[in-house]
Amino acid sequence: MEWQQLPCVHGLVRAVHSGTATLKDATSEAIRDWVTNVETTHYILGSVAGPHPYPMMVREFHAVIGKETRKQALEKWGGKPDVLVACVGGGSNAMGLFHEFVNDKDVRLIGVEAAGFGVDSGKHAGNLFVMAIQLGLSWGWTRAQFSERRRAS
Repeated sequence: MEWQQLPCVHGLVRAVHSGTATLKDATSEAIRDWVTNVETTHYILGSVAGPHPYPMMVREFHAVIGKETRKQALEKWGGKPDVLVACVGGGSNAMGLFHEFVNDKDVRLIGVEAAGFGVDSGKHAGNLFVMAIQLGLSWGWTRAQFSERRRAS
């Protein structure tokens, strides 16, 4: 492992070389370190991933995106947007934007991520979302809720 000192916050940055060295692997390493050293470490991630309550905290921190979008849409054209598109790589942008509109059935929510050479290639940017879909979960929604939401729009 490589370590770098962050002098301003007295923290350490640890490079991750395991697996495919993606955010998913970095998250796994961070959680592994946290549960091994609970007395001296704390886990936090800016993505909508990991154990409760962290995804909800990230959602709340990023909720300003959706609130500001609603406010500006109402100011600029007097209504809600028809469609919202957000990057879903780590989930924070999408969660921040979508959370404000998730109950508005007249607003389509579209999440996009870099497909690279295709989802089956292993050379893409969709690791977290693909993993979530395989588990039947997407940012706290079950597959049934996600499908129901898509059918309703």
